[in-house]
Amino acid sequence: MRLTAMTETKIQEEFLAMLTRCEGIIVKVCLMFADSGSNVFADLYQEIVADLWDGYGSYRGKSAETTWVFTVALHTACMMHRKQKCQPLLVQLDPSLGESLAEETPNPLLQQLYALVEQLSPDDKLVAHMYLSEMSIQEMANALGCSKRTVDNRIRRIKQKLKELNDAENRLGVTSINCT
Repeated sequence: MRLTAMTETKIQEEFLAMLTRCEGIIVKVCLMFADSGSNVFADLYQEIVADLWDGYGSYRGKSAETTWVFTVALHTACMMHRKQKCQPLLVQLDPSLGESLAEETPNPLLQQLYALVEQLSPDDKLVAHMYLSEMSIQEMANALGCSKRTVDNRIRRIKQKLKELNDAENRLGVTSINCT
């Protein structure tokens, strides 16, 4: 019985470490569906963590940990969205989250890229964040439930949209970035 308690404690510690490593992914998915200061955001975050815990025992490492977390988080968010029958709420980050993200990405061009990504549709924004998180095309295809070719085409289309948004901002006198 002592061995089981020790094993269970180790599993809990591994889960909490994984949760810490992947917290940014969970927050990004939650922000796609809810305002960061709302009860919906907190409920969704907790629901995702609960679903991750429920599935943690069956995670076999066949995909990257981040892909698995993203897939579970997205599935949970979509299921909650369907249950509530409401539209995703696109919101600005609250100042404290924005400041912490700014500290993580001090490069002004990277900040500008993320600002351009925020102008995309929710579906394109999702793919762009996956791409910028350096997920492989195969991992993205698995998470989105589509083919690698579809993901390649979506990325190509998103890059073109980002280039057009950047060009439009350039005409307004904003600093340029290379979107290719």
